[in-house]
Order: sequence, then structure tokens, then C-alpha cells
Amino acid sequence: MVLRIQLSTLGPFAIVLMFPLGVSTYYWIRLIDGDRKFAVKFKTILFSLMAFVVAFFRGQRTDLILIILLPLLYYFYKKRKISILVLSFFGLIILSSVYAIFFKVTTNSLGLNISEAVKGVLSGDLDRNWTYWMSVVNSNFVSNNIMSESFSGYLYTLLTFIPRSIVDFKGYSTETWFVYFMGNNVFYEWGVASLANINWGITLSGLSEGIINAGYIGGVIFSILSGYLLRIMDTMVAKYKYLTSCIPLISLLLSGYTFYNIIVIYLPVVLTLVVLNKRDIIKGSYPSGEKSINNYGDI
Repeated sequence: MVLRIQLSTLGPFAIVLMFPLGVSTYYWIRLIDGDRKFAVKFKTILFSLMAFVVAFFRGQRTDLILIILLPLLYYFYKKRKISILVLSFFGLIILSSVYAIFFKVTTNSLGLNISEAVKGVLSGDLDRNWTYWMSVVNSNFVSNNIMSESFSGYLYTLLTFIPRSIVDFKGYSTETWFVYFMGNNVFYEWGVASLANINWGITLSGLSEGIINAGYIGGVIFSILSGYLLRIMDTMVAKYKYLTSCIPLISLLLSGYTFYNIIVIYLPVVLTLVVLNKRDIIKGSYPSGEKSINNYGDI
């Protein structure tokens, strides 16, 4: 717990801890593509263990799940079998539930059985209805009661990696605003005197983020931004095959994560895979003998 607290002080700069996940995914891709050399197997195990250690001490189930999920997505890209996705979904739900029972700080002392943990994952982690409802109920056309300074959450995302000592106007994340509002109006046990005292957040969807930042018009802004991002990501996947392990997932998560969370969790993975994929293109070293990159749109 002490180590987790220390890691939390890194804030968004904890992004560097996600690079082992990107490298481990790369070596899993090499294995799936048929490269069975000992060095590749060794590096796959080594970087997967590094990613596992980081995930465990960061206390993030998402990081832990991605060690397994990203290679599975690439495997699905290669095999095109729906059964892989179905089995993976149920397997990851069970894994998340077991983690919640034994390791998740907020639930490991509750004595949950597996069925209660599964229900908690489905209703608490996958269900975003209550945050949508809170966002809409407190919204006006161009503003929202949850966030007194419109667009503050988006501004924080744009300035994420610039220290507050340099840009003291950067504000706070949308999740922080949401927790602050809920603590002062709904769940009083969450209440704090200042936004600066909040060191945790509620996972919000991209649509909720848009509505909280800019009212109903924020939903339109989110839709436009998502459209441009999907176009960019489709182009990237057409150029870099290895991104089929993560870009489809990021596309899906636009409906379930804020832009801030996507940047902090997935950007280092994407950058790592692009660099390594580009290196393999230059070297002409596709293990399976492939010379071209095919768009995943023909699935």
C-alpha cells in the first residue's frame, strides 16, 4: 500500500510505467506471428513479468488485464474467430472478480464470494448509467453544475504533462470535478474542502466527460472529436499491423473512458508498438513473411 501511494505521487508521469506493457505486447505478437526463437520467448516472459509487477503495485486491474487482453486481440486479428472474443470476455470477468476479492483495496475486506464479485464487476465497472444520469441531470445547454469552470477537464487533459508550477491555471481532471461534486451533494462521506484534496476518481465515459465539460453541446463536441480520432486510428492500423492489438480496444473505450485515461494508459503502448513495428518494416523482418500491412476493416 505504501508503494502504491508513492507511485500515485507521479501523477500522469506514471505513464512511463506502461512501456513494459507495450514491449511485452510486441513480443507476444512476434510469438503469435510464428517467431519461436529462444530470445523472443525469453523477452516475452521477461517483459510480461515486468508489466505484471507494475500492474500489481500500481493496484490497477486494467493494467493487469491488458497484459493478457492485448495479445488476445492480436490473436483474434490473425484467426478471426468470435469464440476467442467470447471466451476472453468471460475469462477476464472472472479474473477481475478474483482480483477484487483478494487484492482490490476497496473490496478485499468485504468477504465477497465469486458471484458477488462478478455482480460487482458487471454493475460497478461496466455499467456507466449512473454517471450518465448524473451528468445529464446537472447539465444545461452549454454548462454543467458539476464543473463550475466549463472546459476545465479538457484543459487539464491538454496540459497533463506540464507541471502545475508552470501552468497553475491547468485546473483539475473531469473525474476530480465529479468526485468533488458528488462528495458535496450526494455522498457526503466523499466530501473534501478543496479539489486539491482529491487523489482518486470515478471512471467516466467520454460522453459524460463532454457533457460535464460543456453541457449538452459537449456531447456534440465529443462526437466530433471521436469521429476524427477514429479516422486517424483507422489510418494508423492500416500502416502499422501491430496496432491491431490495441487500436480496436481504444476505439471501443472512447465510449467508456475519458480522453485523459486513454492518454495515460494507452498512449505509451501505441507509441511503443509504432516504433517497433516501424523498425520491423525497415528491417523487413516480419516473422510470418508478410510484406504488406492489411487494414483490419475486412474482418
